[in-house]
Amino acid sequence: MQDRDLTTAGVVLIGSSIIVAGTIIGEMLRGVRIALALFLLLITAVPVVFSVILTVFSIPGKLPSSENGFLCRTIL
Repeated sequence: MQDRDLTTAGVVLIGSSIIVAGTIIGEMLRGVRIALALFLLLITAVPVVFSVILTVFSIPGKLPSSENGFLCRTIL
């Protein structure tokens, strides 16, 4: 059950971070000047990376093999 809770937290975190980044990019496309837009997008990218790592590695039995997965070869 604890693995499922970590996966759920990772999915919620990645979803909310993508929504925030999309809102910032959308406002920039509308022509609204956001002074710290690049900084905010970089700050938003950090939770996306952490939540992907949390989601992939939260279920130890379901880890992709290093022979088939590009992600495992680059991280490990």
